[in-house]
Amino acid sequence: AKQSNTITPGNHRYIFDYSALSFIAPDKNQLYFRLEGQDKDWIHSIGDNRAIYTNLEPGNYRFEVKATNNDGVWSKTPQKIKYGRAVFQITLGAILLRQEKLDAALAVLTSEKLQVPVKDLPHLLTQLGYVFERKGQLSKAADYALEALHLCDTLLI
Repeated sequence: AKQSNTITPGNHRYIFDYSALSFIAPDKNQLYFRLEGQDKDWIHSIGDNRAIYTNLEPGNYRFEVKATNNDGVWSKTPQKIKYGRAVFQITLGAILLRQEKLDAALAVLTSEKLQVPVKDLPHLLTQLGYVFERKGQLSKAADYALEALHLCDTLLI
């Protein structure tokens, strides 16, 4: 499982639900998890198969889970979900835009422009275009829209 998400300021609680399937003897499954960038060691999961993290600093993290089946055989590779700052910053910018906090949206999106993965840049540029459209700067909005369109053609999105 490869996903990119971000730990952002203001989010104080992250919940990860996970499971290992066994229809023969599910009570014999063992699960371990860790949040790379936060946990030093694997944590043995006991109970509800849920990991809860609070007050994480903004940054890059990877949530990992490894498990045994009912025979005690470990999974060969832990399942991983990556969490990185840039994608959520685009989302934060979009939320601020919808709340008409245009200067804050512009600041967030502009600060991420050089850090966002290239594959996510068209989305960021589109959001920047919307900011300038709402500010009444249609020429600048059109420039961002065209840049996003050109980049989509280049990336074949």
